[in-house]
Amino acid sequence: MPEIKWSAPEFAYYPKGNSWYWWSIIITLLLLGFAIWQKNFLFAFFIVVAELLVLSWGSRKPALVDFKLDEKGLTIGGIKFYSYAELKSFGVSDMQPADEKLEEIVVYFKQRLRTGLNLLVPKDKETDVAAMLAKKIPKVEVELTILDAVERFLRF
Repeated sequence: MPEIKWSAPEFAYYPKGNSWYWWSIIITLLLLGFAIWQKNFLFAFFIVVAELLVLSWGSRKPALVDFKLDEKGLTIGGIKFYSYAELKSFGVSDMQPADEKLEEIVVYFKQRLRTGLNLLVPKDKETDVAAMLAKKIPKVEVELTILDAVERFLRF
């Protein structure tokens, strides 16, 4: 079985304008006011820390990562390796990532509490990757979770 190599961003990046940051700050200030009004200072501290993380992560651009799929499994960035024994199934997402040149393949793990791994694949390699995965693990329909919907709505 041949190997397939590709490079793609580590996550789907949605450009954010100034209004996205201002709305984030306004909502945080409202929540912070509510926490102080309720005298819940632990919640207020949590809100401030969470907003700092949202602002930091929201402006971060994705790094380009190398992927390799072969007969042994999936290697990400030359560091992380997932054997087919760890993988339960995969599916091709119907949701279009921010970059039209990419498709999203979701790989599910056998571990129950582990979420699916979203792989961004160039459109010209998507059928090859899906065919190679289908030889080792079953293909399933991708179900959009509430977290996925919220993440895409917030463009995060």
